[in-house]
Amino acid sequence: MRIQQIISGGAVGTEQAALDAAIACGIEYSGWCPPATKAEIAGSRKHYQLTPVSVPDSPNGMDEAIRECIRQNLILSDGIIIFVCSHGDHDLTWLSNQLMRTDHVTPKPGQTPPRGRSRAESTLLVDLTDLTNEQAVADILAFLTKQLVTPAPWGSHPAEETCSLYVTGSNFDHPAEAYARVLPIMLETIRRTQSAGK
Repeated sequence: MRIQQIISGGAVGTEQAALDAAIACGIEYSGWCPPATKAEIAGSRKHYQLTPVSVPDSPNGMDEAIRECIRQNLILSDGIIIFVCSHGDHDLTWLSNQLMRTDHVTPKPGQTPPRGRSRAESTLLVDLTDLTNEQAVADILAFLTKQLVTPAPWGSHPAEETCSLYVTGSNFDHPAEAYARVLPIMLETIRRTQSAGK
């Protein structure tokens, strides 16, 4: 299974690491990003050419915009990779709710879930607390092979050989830590899938 495209919201840390890995490896990337409220978000939108969502005119406008950003990125993706570092007293509840709530992942009319799988089946949580980079790469490659490969129905046509991955993360002590851990993992993962697809 070759990674054809990286989907990302451009957040500093994990998501920018995934985008930079895609650029370095020469594969496609895209995504919806939250409205620019900080200099680094505005910069990432310009650098990565992501598509900003609009802010609804309501008291919870920014929260709604972030939810819409996540929903759109989920619709674009075949699978989800969530990088976390669970040391300390971090709480994964918020991220899990954001990614798995029905109103985020339900496709719009006319759209179907990627490859006919539920979001739970198409999501890999990579906890880097005790994993080496090599172990993380191996886990992702196994996930791509076992969870995202679509068997050819009745032998009528070949199985899917490429996929789009939505890469995000949470619970690192600092965005720089997330970037430093995730970038080499994503670089190696993408390169191995490219080599395997040749």
